[in-house]
Amino acid sequence: MAKLGRTHVMIAKAMIERAQSVRQVASQLGVDESTLRYRLRRAAEAPDGRRERSSVLAGWDERIDAVLARFADARVVRDGSGYCQTQVLHGILRREYQFTGSYQAGRRYLGRRFGTDPVQALRRVETPPGVQAQHDWFDVETRIAGARWPMHGLLGTLSHSRASFVWASPVMTQVAWQTGHLALFARYGGVPLWVRIDNLKTAVATGAGPTARISPAFHAFATACHFAVDPCRAATGSDKGKVERRVRTDRGAFADVFVQEWPSLEALQAALDERALALHATERCPVTGTTVADALLAERPTLQPVPAMHEPFDCVVARRVSRDCLVSFESRRYSVSSLV
Repeated sequence: MAKLGRTHVMIAKAMIERAQSVRQVASQLGVDESTLRYRLRRAAEAPDGRRERSSVLAGWDERIDAVLARFADARVVRDGSGYCQTQVLHGILRREYQFTGSYQAGRRYLGRRFGTDPVQALRRVETPPGVQAQHDWFDVETRIAGARWPMHGLLGTLSHSRASFVWASPVMTQVAWQTGHLALFARYGGVPLWVRIDNLKTAVATGAGPTARISPAFHAFATACHFAVDPCRAATGSDKGKVERRVRTDRGAFADVFVQEWPSLEALQAALDERALALHATERCPVTGTTVADALLAERPTLQPVPAMHEPFDCVVARRVSRDCLVSFESRRYSVSSLV
C-alpha cells in the first residue's frame, strides 16, 4: 500500500472538489479509503498547537548562552568566530546542569531561536569488520600548565564499529604521525587491513588518490605494521566521510575537554581517552545496532596484532653496501649481514 503524504492529500482534496468520490480517489492513490478519509478530516481541522508549545529548555536561555559563549559562538558573541554544535551543547547541559531532555529538544530549541541549517542528502557505505580505519588531523587550542598551546588531534575511526579515539600532539611531524597511528592501533586493539588518509605531506610524497606515491618513511612504517595506505582523491573529503563526520561530531564531543586547563599533555590525553570510552558506551553502531563499545569488542578479533616497535622513524634512505659489508649513514658506518 502506498504511503499517503501531504502532497497526496492536497491532490485528493482537489480531485474530490471536482466531483470525484473518496473511494475512487483512494483507489487511484493506492491507499485505503478509511485512511484517506482520516487524513482529509485531519487536514480540515485546526492545527493542534504542538508547534506553539513551550520547549523543555524554556527558561534556560542564560545557561545556554553561557555555554555558547564558552566557544565564542557567533550567534551570541559579538564578533565571535566559533560555532557550538548541538551535540556539544546537549552533552554539556547534561553533564554540568543535569539536563534530562533529549538531543532533539536541543535541536528544536536552537532551530526556533537561531534558524535551522539546510538538509543535505547523504549516502552511507559500510565496510566489513577489521578492514578499514580512517585517520585525519584537526586543529584546536588548549591550555597546558597555564600557557595556551596550539594542539593537533589525530582522530581515528574504525569504519565498521565506528569506534573513535583522539590522540593529541603539539606537532604534526613524521614521527608524530607514526606515533599517533601506533597510539590509535593500541586503542583499537589491533591494526586494520587498510588505513584511509588525506594527502598530507607526511604520508604522500606526490600525487593523490590512486596515483599517490607514499612517502618512503610512512611506506616503511605501514609495511612494518602490515596495513595498506589508501589516500583519498584530491579535494574529495567524502572519500573518508566517516572520519570527516567524526571530525565534526567528535571534535564537538571533545570540545569541552580542550577548553579546560590541564597540568600536562598526559592529563589531557587521559581525559580524551576517558571521554572516548564514555561515548562508546552510549552511542549506537548503525551497522550492528549495538553500542559502539560492544561493536568494537566484536571487531577486535578481526584486527591484526599491534606490532612491537622500539621507536618510530622519520627518515628512510638507501645506501650502497661496501665490500666490507658496511654502510655509511650520518658520518657513521654500520655492519650488515651479507646475503649469499
